[in-house]
Amino acid sequence: MVSAGRAWWGVRACYIRAMPERDAQRDDRATRDAAMLDRLRTNRVRPDRGRGLEAELTAFVKGVKKMSAQASRAGEAWAVAAPDAVAAVSRVKDLRGGVLVVSVASAADRHAADRWLRTGGLAELRTLAKAPITRVRFELGAGVS
Repeated sequence: MVSAGRAWWGVRACYIRAMPERDAQRDDRATRDAAMLDRLRTNRVRPDRGRGLEAELTAFVKGVKKMSAQASRAGEAWAVAAPDAVAAVSRVKDLRGGVLVVSVASAADRHAADRWLRTGGLAELRTLAKAPITRVRFELGAGVS
């Protein structure tokens, strides 16, 4: 019985070895599968990003300079366009997100500046400042000269 089992395995091994075209088909299928996996990996694996901060810092500095330039232009435009009584008791603090922040000395000065803005002062301010001013917010401040 033992010899019969060995004989069967021997025949089986010869049968597999005797089919070189099957081996070639398996090799073709394996290379085709490997190529498909490589194509999938290019879609799934993200390339390494640069760890440097130079680009972000450059963009940040550029944005800060732009905001600073817009705020200074808005301040100069306020000094030129505002009536003398309003300009004497107010100053521009900041321009952020289209909102011009103006510091005034008292509520009466805020009312006078608001009246000037509503009678066409805001349109004049927008043209002189060349900045995106959508609205003006007033703050009561002690540092106004």
